[in-house]
Amino acid sequence: MTCTHCCDANKFFDIKNAQKELKKFNKKGPKGTTRRLIKVLNTISKSDLTLLDIGGGIGMLQWYFLKNGAKSTTDVDASTGYLEAAKQYAAENNWKEKTTFIEGDFNDHNEKIGHFDVVTLDRVVCCYPDFHTILKNATEKSNQYIALSYPMSNWASRFINQLGRIYFYFRKSAFKTYIHPSKQIRQLIVNQGFSAIHTSIKFPWHIQVYKKTT
Repeated sequence: MTCTHCCDANKFFDIKNAQKELKKFNKKGPKGTTRRLIKVLNTISKSDLTLLDIGGGIGMLQWYFLKNGAKSTTDVDASTGYLEAAKQYAAENNWKEKTTFIEGDFNDHNEKIGHFDVVTLDRVVCCYPDFHTILKNATEKSNQYIALSYPMSNWASRFINQLGRIYFYFRKSAFKTYIHPSKQIRQLIVNQGFSAIHTSIKFPWHIQVYKKTT
């Protein structure tokens, strides 16, 4: 990985946290923004689709797609711990042949990655300092849909984000969370040839799905 931000993300999102999250997932299923995205994506046929899950973590969106007939999934994540947990889950469910895992910054691997029917970024934009580059690269990889969640850009979200930054500061971590302008995010995706088919809010998150139109 090419930046201290991503390297410290790897340290923060470690195998211990990944195992805790996987345990909760096995017990109660997906929560929060992931559950909302799945609900919206239920309107899309997953049969033989390919999925690129950027910052896919333990793979909750990937498992949903594979359980519903997807052809294959690819998870790009900066966390070795979360990827290890995802690989273990894939093996336990006989999905090794349908899953690909790439460690590191998505932008570093962008040119080596092919195109996919669906691209997802669940709570990823807020963990990335340069939202223009990651969203531009992500949209260019999508043949049909792009689905994402990211924080609202209002005073409440900024206040919550600032508390998080204080936490990381005292942990002496270079990892930070970011509140990017919502209007600019939407406009960037539209400019890349997509049209919104779903927009909703689960405070403090935007939940959005776009379909390629050009």
